[in-house]
Amino acid sequence: MKRNDRVAGNCLKSFAYLSVTALVALTSCKKNNPAPQQVTPVNPTPTNCNVVEVSSTISSPTTWTAGNVYVITTWIDIDAPLVIEPGVIVKFKSVAGLQVYAKVTADATANNPIIFTSFKDDNYCGDSNGDGTASTPSKGDWGYVKMRGDQHGSVFRYCKFLYGGGEGGGRVVVADSGTGNIHDFTFDHCTFAHTYGGTSYSTAAFDGAEMKDPSVSIVTNNIFYDNSIPILVMGYFGLDASNSYHNPDDASQTNKYNGIAVYGSGMKNTTVIYNETEVPYVLNVGGNNSLSSTGSELLVVGPGVIVKFSSSGGISGWNTSNFNFSPTAVFTSLRDDAHGGDTNGDGSASVPATGDWNGINMGTTAGWYTTNVFYSTH
Repeated sequence: MKRNDRVAGNCLKSFAYLSVTALVALTSCKKNNPAPQQVTPVNPTPTNCNVVEVSSTISSPTTWTAGNVYVITTWIDIDAPLVIEPGVIVKFKSVAGLQVYAKVTADATANNPIIFTSFKDDNYCGDSNGDGTASTPSKGDWGYVKMRGDQHGSVFRYCKFLYGGGEGGGRVVVADSGTGNIHDFTFDHCTFAHTYGGTSYSTAAFDGAEMKDPSVSIVTNNIFYDNSIPILVMGYFGLDASNSYHNPDDASQTNKYNGIAVYGSGMKNTTVIYNETEVPYVLNVGGNNSLSSTGSELLVVGPGVIVKFSSSGGISGWNTSNFNFSPTAVFTSLRDDAHGGDTNGDGSASVPATGDWNGINMGTTAGWYTTNVFYSTH
């Protein structure tokens, strides 16, 4: 049954839930993070929205219309095309979420976004749970939206995902396996905020570990703040640099581990470009913290980009033709707060030291890469 499949899916393949040594001493993010800042909508929604409960599989083409708040009471499978109109509010009860097996079109606008939030969130469509001010939303109030490989062409544009991540290790959107496993979807100009997460770099608000091709899995112009880890991708996935990692209304509000979590791997004979400069790329996921080149791939690291590694991590390849690194790119230890900030989220509890990671090996011809490399063994 799909419900069982969801439960099994909560373990995102064994690599994505291994503990991270550099962070094991920390308590959970839910305990350490300050209380989430309440969200005041830029365009407040009406307080008298009609409540429509959704408690069963969507098995025929369906449209959710503006003026309604749709309350998701349990885990719902979307087995037929679903259109969510701009301005729709979707609220989730505890441990509820969506499994997307068919195309979802949630194509909104900046002035009329679509909201996915907690049942306790009175900022959107008012007091839907009817308890006045007795309850307020908090991180992890609901589960997540799981994008199965069976869906094709889903669009989420100008959507806000708030207070989720209560199931599945702190993830609010998951690109998960399924028939085809292509993940031809778009997440554009969306906001991911107030998501519960742990201390592992594999528990990102947006779990994109199954994404393979950035020209197919479109993740652009999104905003991530007040999460544990914002986003997770594979080493061979060149995440677009248009995303941002702070609250646009308060630049000081970022994410606890404010970096792009990268699951280390072989580069799959592709050209991969790292161009994000707001936050570092962090190779610290379940011990898979190295990038290796064994074929014709090319790793491009642009100007001002920072790449951090945890213990035993590094970059290796057969020759210099596999790499194109800007002279201003920085490669350093996860503990190095001087470059890219406190990416391991422990304040000043740890300091970098020589030997924190293995460095960059370009093969026997070029030897070890040394420009702007800090705290490595070489």
